[in-house]
Parts: sequence; structure tokens; C-alpha cells
Amino acid sequence: MASTREVLEAIDHGVNRLNSARASFANAGRLAEELARSLSRLDADVQAAQTRALARELSGIAVSIDRAINDVTATRSGAAAFRRT
Repeated sequence: MASTREVLEAIDHGVNRLNSARASFANAGRLAEELARSLSRLDADVQAAQTRALARELSGIAVSIDRAINDVTATRSGAAAFRRT
């Protein structure tokens, strides 16, 4: 049969392990919160990069449309001048 001292030591050992586990879970919780914040920032950064890329692409399309309009206008002007000759 275990002595009172052995029982108390076993209880102390169990409490120490529980305290260690609690600290580990608290730390894991903080790390999970930090990860969630980091992922949120990363998601915002990715969305911003995608938006900038889309803006560049749309700007390029607008330039292409502008060039096409200028080409059509020049062709029309050339055709009108040709008809007058």
C-alpha cells in the first residue's frame, strides 16, 4: 500500500503534468490565433495582388481598344480622302 507521502507526490506529479498540458494548449491557442491573423493578412495581400493584376490587364485592354479606334478612324479618314480624289 502506498504511503501518504507517495500519494501526495503522485498527486503533485499529476498536477504538474496538467499544468504543463494547460500551458501547452494555451500556447497552441495563441499560435492558432496568430496563424489565423497571418492567414487573414495573406488572403488580403493575395486579393490585393490579384486586383492589381486585373487592373493592369484591364488597362492593357483599354489601350488596345483605343488603338483599334484610332486605326479605324484613320482608315475611315483615308477612305474618305481616297473617295475625294
